[in-house]
Amino acid sequence: MFKDEDLIDELCTELQQLCTELEKVKTVSEENRGRGITESRRRQHIDYTIDRTRAIKEQEP
Repeated sequence: MFKDEDLIDELCTELQQLCTELEKVKTVSEENRGRGITESRRRQHIDYTIDRTRAIKEQEP
């Protein structure tokens, strides 16, 4: 059985690891934020055909 101090130490260590992981996720999310818009715009120019292959839409002049 854990002593109270051992449990607290273990929980603090786990919390620290979770905070580190959260910071990594935030960083990646911020880096990808700008890419999402570009990716979305790029997909607007792609049509999916009946057999699920991609065909480039003709862009209007």
